[in-house]
Amino acid sequence: MKKILSAILILIAFSNSQYIDCVGSSITRNGYPGYANTLMIKNGYTWRVHNYGVPGAGVVQNAYKDKEEYEVVINRKSERVVLLLGANDWEWYSVADQGGKDKWRSEYEHLVIEFKKLSTVVLGYLIHRVSVNGKDVTLANATMDELNVVIDAIANKYGLTIIDFKTAIGDNPAHFWTYDGIHPNSLGSELLGTAAYEHLKNEYLSIDDEYWEAVEDYENQKPSLFDGCSF
Repeated sequence: MKKILSAILILIAFSNSQYIDCVGSSITRNGYPGYANTLMIKNGYTWRVHNYGVPGAGVVQNAYKDKEEYEVVINRKSERVVLLLGANDWEWYSVADQGGKDKWRSEYEHLVIEFKKLSTVVLGYLIHRVSVNGKDVTLANATMDELNVVIDAIANKYGLTIIDFKTAIGDNPAHFWTYDGIHPNSLGSELLGTAAYEHLKNEYLSIDDEYWEAVEDYENQKPSLFDGCSF
């Protein structure tokens, strides 16, 4: 039975790529999924990371659920969805009353529920900003922290894990484009991509470990596995 399972796992691994779809705004669109995908390929994983970021999209403001990319991700039924969304809501959220804040949580939770029907969902902490057109970023970052607390609560409610993008990129200006201090530059996107790759590899990609074990087992058993077979 183990010989048969080994052969099946090898055939599956070579014939099927599994998909991780990254949902978000321009921070996603900028390219961190591409770095994560490069690491997947470099390290022999069959998973492929796809970028469905929409510049300017938010949870409530310019809602992602109204975008074409949302329908694409829903219809693809990918194995994993990484959700890094909410940064574009910060100004609206910072002046919202409790009803408005409850609405943000409800809309974010709705996205989680819809994606969770089809995929395993992974949430991402919103990152801090190092400047906003030369203005003080204290309010922006305090709001991001408040939104991250909401994300934490939703993750706990649904048993989801969180990629700590905030810590990964930090608040080093060298990780952001100097023209706005909001969007990660190539180095910042690489740091985010590496964080995504490490989290997904450690938490969700154990099937690949079974695959490599199966390959080793197959090589050891190949003489007896195909003994008496002609091709």
